[in-house]
Amino acid sequence: MPRSSWSIAMKHAALRAGSLAVLTVSMLALSPATADDHRPPPHGHTPPPGHGHPPPPGHGHPPPVYVRPPVTVVRPAPPVRWYPGNPGWWHGHPDFVGYVGVRRGYYFAPGYGYYPVASAYYGRVWVVGAVLPVELRRYYVVNPAYYGLAVAPAGHAWIYANGSIVLASRTTGVIVRTVPRVW
Repeated sequence: MPRSSWSIAMKHAALRAGSLAVLTVSMLALSPATADDHRPPPHGHTPPPGHGHPPPPGHGHPPPVYVRPPVTVVRPAPPVRWYPGNPGWWHGHPDFVGYVGVRRGYYFAPGYGYYPVASAYYGRVWVVGAVLPVELRRYYVVNPAYYGLAVAPAGHAWIYANGSIVLASRTTGVIVRTVPRVW
């Protein structure tokens, strides 16, 4: 049966319309205008409650409140530094833990504790020009600035000796300066 030109034309029109409909639906699905961007609908309408999505922040709800945890700042007490005329300045200082005063036959060095001293040296007052024995040269002052002292010159060291501090040669032990009765 021969086809009429009218039926062929209608078939082509239907195919074009179907293709156009598929193309239009595809384009609308990809269009950003229809994407769910949580903007309120046009014309001032608001969506009914329970529309399936929680409201975006700031839309009728107060922002979350941040509560800062309490901060405890612990600052150490300012250091008590030695200076002449301040007896007992060392009380409570961590380097003097265990110090209870003079002990016969022992010297005390802050940070080191009590150490035995030969009877020939016990009770001696160390003066400039005297030689500090080798066994007493190991009790270095770790922080000379704490006592208001400058850094020791090359080849010398600040050393604790019988409640005093002496600056002595590391090699010969000759005392070049003394700071008497520090504690």
